[in-house]
Amino acid sequence: MRNELNKVLSTGYAKITEIFLLVLGQILIIPLILSSWDANLLGLWFTLIATFQLIQLINLSHQVYLYNRAFIFNRKNKIKINQDIFSAIPISLVISFLVVIFLLISFKFNIFGTLLNMDKIYLDDFNLGIIYLSILYFFTYSYGTFFYGPFSVFGYYAIYAWFKVLRAICSSFFPAICIYFGANFLEAVYALIFSELLTFIIIAIYSKKIFNKLSFKFYKPNLKKGLNILISSSLILINYLIDFSKNMGLRIILAIIFSPLLVSYFVVLRIITNFIKFSMDSLRDPLHPKLMNSFQAKNKKNTLLIIEFYWLVSIFLICPMVVLIQIIMPYFFDVWTLGKLEFQPRLFSLLITSTLFYSVYLPFDMILKGLNENKKILYGSITSAIIFLFLIMILFKYYSLVSVGFAILISEIFLLILYSYYIRNLFINKKIIFNYKLLILTILFVINTCFITIFITYTGFTHKLFAYFLFSQVFLIFNANKICSSELIEIYKNYLKKVFARKKKNYEKT
Repeated sequence: MRNELNKVLSTGYAKITEIFLLVLGQILIIPLILSSWDANLLGLWFTLIATFQLIQLINLSHQVYLYNRAFIFNRKNKIKINQDIFSAIPISLVISFLVVIFLLISFKFNIFGTLLNMDKIYLDDFNLGIIYLSILYFFTYSYGTFFYGPFSVFGYYAIYAWFKVLRAICSSFFPAICIYFGANFLEAVYALIFSELLTFIIIAIYSKKIFNKLSFKFYKPNLKKGLNILISSSLILINYLIDFSKNMGLRIILAIIFSPLLVSYFVVLRIITNFIKFSMDSLRDPLHPKLMNSFQAKNKKNTLLIIEFYWLVSIFLICPMVVLIQIIMPYFFDVWTLGKLEFQPRLFSLLITSTLFYSVYLPFDMILKGLNENKKILYGSITSAIIFLFLIMILFKYYSLVSVGFAILISEIFLLILYSYYIRNLFINKKIIFNYKLLILTILFVINTCFITIFITYTGFTHKLFAYFLFSQVFLIFNANKICSSELIEIYKNYLKKVFARKKKNYEKT
């Protein structure tokens, strides 16, 4: 039990470190790029990264399906897991090769240049950059990440979490350092390629050792099975495409509608708001295996404890963090962007409050994805995308970029309502009753934080608002202590006792 807890904690620390380094890398690269390049080139760089992620989505959904399938099979079906991997890899390689061919055709007929409204002086560099990155992906991660999920089933998820940290360090900081020393656009792409290749070699060497240790074998690919797996992952792909269009894909959409210049305005604001989302996602890797194993084993208590833990993190950590960031961001933004970009307070407040609703339904999303409930997720994704696009079409003429923030907020609220309905029915069938009182308290406090954030946007952080914020925090602590499961309260108390005991011991030593 202690060893399992250590793995969970190690994975959590790794994910938090990865997120910290990713955010830090994005924060550092903004002034670095703007000190050497113009804002238009900054937007073009963001568009390149988004395009690179877009071409990976087919294989990514393929890999995620196998990841979830491996947990459903569990350790007792190692041969099936092993056969699935080697049946899926050839299909993935074919897809990656076709992507390279498509990009070469795009280069010849200038498809990206026409779509993305980019300056002709950057056209060749952008096209060559995305082609080089796609070729790199074909030889590396198009098949390499198929082993992450299965190896995680056998207890190695903590190690791979730290490998992601290594990849985050290299891919974020190495190009930024090269830019600082005068690298142009294409040279920055070379730096990114080098960092991706370096981390892949390290991960591949370790994966080979685990492969041999677990007595995995090289099976002859079953192409029919591989195609069936690809078809089964198609719902995940559609979900990913829809989710991508509301996140990284917005860079491409904005570049198509306007230009890469406007992309820089939107992405720079969203770097900070994504920090909140990434903070919640940092708990996904360490807790997802535990949550799904508990759910599959019909361990109701552990399943509910993990869900309640997420909600407590949301109201005690994420909500105050949102308020704090909203206060300091106007002062930080001008210094951060070297005065070359103008802060958009209304857009920022909408973007940052939308992450609060995401934090509430995140454990529901984990369960649905872990069970491969892809039809339900697809329905939610399609409906939220329709709501998102409809609001933008209606409001964009009047509110410009602010309409995008409002559309994102409404779509997140819709997903919270829908996923809550899904989980309620699923838990009724499993005869699990989760803490509705805590869920309602969490939603009310999230709404309360949204109003505080909006008031800060229009009036600033006044003394009255500060007093109200403190009062709401005290009210929350008083009621949460009554509503939370006694087991979860006991876990927090024991954790705090250990922390204070460790600090006391260190103090006595000094």
